[in-house]
Amino acid sequence: MAATRRGTNEGSVIREHVRGGFYSHVSLGYNPRTGKRARTTVYGKTKDEVKAKRDALLVAHRQGTITAPEKHTLGAWLDQWLESKKPHISEGSYRDYEGLLGRHVPQELKKMRLQAIKRAHLKELDTKLAKVHRAEPSKKVSVTNKKTVHKEEKAKVTLSARTRSKVFQYLKAAFEEAIEQELIAVNPARGIRVRANTQELQARATGADKALSEGEMFAFLDAALNHPLYPALYTMFSLGLRRGEALGLRWRSVNFTTGEIRIEQQVKMAMVDKKMRPIISATLKTKGSRRKLFASEDLLEVLKARKTAQESDRKKLGDSWTENGLIFTTTLGTPYNPDNLNRAITNICRDAGLRRFSSHAARHTAISTQLRNGEKLEVVSAIAGHARPSITADLYRTVFDDEKREAVFSLKDKRAKRVIAQA
Repeated sequence: MAATRRGTNEGSVIREHVRGGFYSHVSLGYNPRTGKRARTTVYGKTKDEVKAKRDALLVAHRQGTITAPEKHTLGAWLDQWLESKKPHISEGSYRDYEGLLGRHVPQELKKMRLQAIKRAHLKELDTKLAKVHRAEPSKKVSVTNKKTVHKEEKAKVTLSARTRSKVFQYLKAAFEEAIEQELIAVNPARGIRVRANTQELQARATGADKALSEGEMFAFLDAALNHPLYPALYTMFSLGLRRGEALGLRWRSVNFTTGEIRIEQQVKMAMVDKKMRPIISATLKTKGSRRKLFASEDLLEVLKARKTAQESDRKKLGDSWTENGLIFTTTLGTPYNPDNLNRAITNICRDAGLRRFSSHAARHTAISTQLRNGEKLEVVSAIAGHARPSITADLYRTVFDDEKREAVFSLKDKRAKRVIAQA
């Protein structure tokens, strides 16, 4: 008896894969542009699993809810994937996803078929992104006493490994969703590791995020004493807060009797009326970021002085004052732009002739100092609001030079002690 011939779009037989499991090719008609047959492949650990996937894919294709794979370019798929993510993530996260994928995934890659993108294409993308240079903002250069010209300076700064990692993190997630929808079988971004180049490694050793020594910290705080943001900077060095957390502190979150301070919100930048503006957000970076801390007596004194200064600003403005309950505000009562903290630090360091650092270095300094003083790792991690103590130890602990000096090992002294012990 002759074998029954499979009908159109019924899929191929289920075959055993050489690496284990099973697979089946599925025909999704013909590509109208090329005239070639459009096929995809489904995989599974068992024949039943492959059959279920194959049948579901064929039903979806017949109902018109899935297009032939050849019609999916990477660019079109990223647009579709971003749209599906929008209801489930914050506005800031969506803007981050859209911006990084839009700026750093080149058009030639976006025009490629989703199925045609291989690991080699993404490795090549990482190499290209590592060579991208950013132009610094134009600077005013005085030529004479009467004339000023703008000189465009280009800094030879490569796209950071952190930014490149984010690009590949988002690409990997988009490819994973494509696998879920049976559009591809293998995620080409899986397993790609983005590494810092020599320039970045050197910058990290002496970089802007590195913790300050005690001498550097106190020299900076002395130089910042009369700056309007001094109370916020003092708070960050004291508690190890992120800049958004510090700027988001409310008076009602501080108990001056017990010293308790609750971290419950942050100030961040968001698009408002087509302009980037600082807003108050109850969404913090991690689940552990919402936490209870305790302030030292000196920090409470700084905050009391801040309260007095703010009351003075409020009285001067009267009805023009913007009330939002924040501790650290402009003289109008509005939230600070978080970038203003970094600008303030840069200006203070420049005027005082100190090493420049970022606002995040205050967090590194507080964490490293607490660990150096013998505080338990798990306690410091909880104070920092980290998800795991390993993050605190691996990424935030700076070993200071004087600690290394104290740990100097003398073979002569060791030998002398050994001789005495054996006598």
